[in-house]
Amino acid sequence: MTAEGLHASRRLATTYAEMVTGLRPDEWARSSRCSGWMCPPVSTVLDRPLGVRLTGAGGGEWTLLPGESVLTVVPGLQDPVATATSAAEDFVLWGTTRTPRRASVEVAGDGQYAARVLDRVDIV
Repeated sequence: MTAEGLHASRRLATTYAEMVTGLRPDEWARSSRCSGWMCPPVSTVLDRPLGVRLTGAGGGEWTLLPGESVLTVVPGLQDPVATATSAAEDFVLWGTTRTPRRASVEVAGDGQYAARVLDRVDIV
């Protein structure tokens, strides 16, 4: 791993630790709509492929595919109608709904569709 990658990994770990240690008891007790990437609410609005690009350490590109009740995620961008781009370290926060996603995500393509799908993401 490069020095830059190591530094980014440490920042990501620090951000995650700050988020977790900052949770109030009611937030810890709150039920989640998801189990990992298996988010039924996302699947209910996902009717076309949506790309997700996370930049920085731990980043990559994936496509969320419609058609299954359990969310299907495949590596790479496979002809998405929209692509949401965010820093991987920001995803830790907005993907768990700890911070608003709109300030951290740029969308190319069908922005309304992407917003409808991303508004359902809550990974806990």
